[in-house]
Amino acid sequence: MTLSNQKLQSLRSLRQKKYRDRSGHYLIEGLRLCEEAVDGPATVLEIIIADGQESPRLQQLLQRAGRRAIPILHTTQANMDRLCDTDTPQAVAALVAKASPCRPDDTSANERLILAVDQLQDPGNLGTLLRTADWFGVKTVLISRDSVDLYNPKVVRASMGSIFRLTCCTEVEMRPTLARLRERGYRLLAAVTDAAAPLTLNVEKTVLLVGNEANGISAGLVELADHRFTIPRLGGGESLNAAIAAGIALYELTKR
Repeated sequence: MTLSNQKLQSLRSLRQKKYRDRSGHYLIEGLRLCEEAVDGPATVLEIIIADGQESPRLQQLLQRAGRRAIPILHTTQANMDRLCDTDTPQAVAALVAKASPCRPDDTSANERLILAVDQLQDPGNLGTLLRTADWFGVKTVLISRDSVDLYNPKVVRASMGSIFRLTCCTEVEMRPTLARLRERGYRLLAAVTDAAAPLTLNVEKTVLLVGNEANGISAGLVELADHRFTIPRLGGGESLNAAIAAGIALYELTKR
């Protein structure tokens, strides 16, 4: 099946959040992400390929997509360049359905570690955070209102496929949600810049809270924290990237 001009314009519109929200779909680019989506739990609706660029690895992906009855749309590399958000697009992209909406109260009572993100703005940071959380075995990520859109193309790319495996609750009203989690036995740990205390371990049920790149965690959420901690600075750097700080904290919380 050939990609029509009308379909091309429809797919290009998914670069904008309002069209992603309206359709419930988003676009992913590149062979690695498409492999992660086809081989994982994502709902892949269509695959788009540029004719004449088929590598053996892409052919294998298309075979697996065929077994899942995923339609394949053919187009030119010029159209692929128009479709994709990256400067040097690969020869494959895919249309994916957003995950079913997640309610924070549906998280498992037995889940040991939850990551909560407060008003994070940088899409690369959020995507890297998702990738890092996935590495350390986190299953659920709570993303507050006023954070960057989960399905922003840069978030999706930076997640390196982790977005398909995690349960990500978006538009979360963070204060009442965290309060309810504390009532269910979770201990809230807040990463801040002005606390002398180190990160404490050996907590069975933990919510790790990280904040905005410039302003940190909202004051009203810091007040809820059972423990505020700072990663000690040994050099002259002004601050840590939010995703890097979360990675260090996740390592400490999961090491044996």
